[in-house]
This record gives sequence, structure tokens and C-alpha cells, in this order.
Amino acid sequence: MSFNQVLAIGVGGFFGAISRYSIGLIVLQFKVLGRHHGTLLANLIGCFVAGCCLFYFSNKLKEDHLLIYFLGIGFLGSLTTFSTFSVELLQFYDARHWQQLITHLMMNLIMGLVLVFAGHRLARLLFG
Repeated sequence: MSFNQVLAIGVGGFFGAISRYSIGLIVLQFKVLGRHHGTLLANLIGCFVAGCCLFYFSNKLKEDHLLIYFLGIGFLGSLTTFSTFSVELLQFYDARHWQQLITHLMMNLIMGLVLVFAGHRLARLLFG
């Protein structure tokens, strides 16, 4: 891995982490939404962008293009967060909030898959 690739991952990771934190703060402004909704929104945005990137990267860019490292690994890797999602599920479990646990789990999984597919289809329409 070259210095430029490492730098692209690091800069992308910085912006992804700041974006994820900002999404959480924005969601908290809505008093009826909880912190876990910020994680859900960040993950769903990331899934949609990942779907777009999957098509674009595999059809339009060389394998070692810096955009793949910046956006695909750095930005999306820190924007979406499986560890926070898992901790939130554990917190719902510990609090015996079964409906929230199942809803959060299913929304992340089902909507995440739907948005990856939608992003991929959109990129195919735009760039295919």
C-alpha cells in the first residue's frame, strides 16, 4: 500500500467520522428520535452510497484508483458503523426493549440491503 493510498483512507475516514457524528447530532435535534436513529440513518446513507460506489468502482475505475481508498474504504468505513449498531442492540436487549431491538435490527438489515440495491441500480442508470 502506497503513502497516497494510506493518506486517502485516513482523510476519507476523518470525513466519514465527522459526518457520522454530525448525523447523530442532527437526529438528536428531533426530540422524538433516539440516538440509535442516528446510527440507522448513517448506516442507510452509507448503504446507498456503497451501492452506487460498487457499480461505479467496478465499471469505471481502475482497481487502485485513490477514490476507492478515500470513499470506499475511508469515508464509508467510518460513516457506517457495525460496532455501534451492535452495542445499541445489546442495550435494547439489556433493557428488555424487545420491540425496539427487533425494529432496529430489521430496519438496518432490510433497509440497508434495499438501499445498496437502489444505489447500485441508480449508478447503473447514471453511469452504465
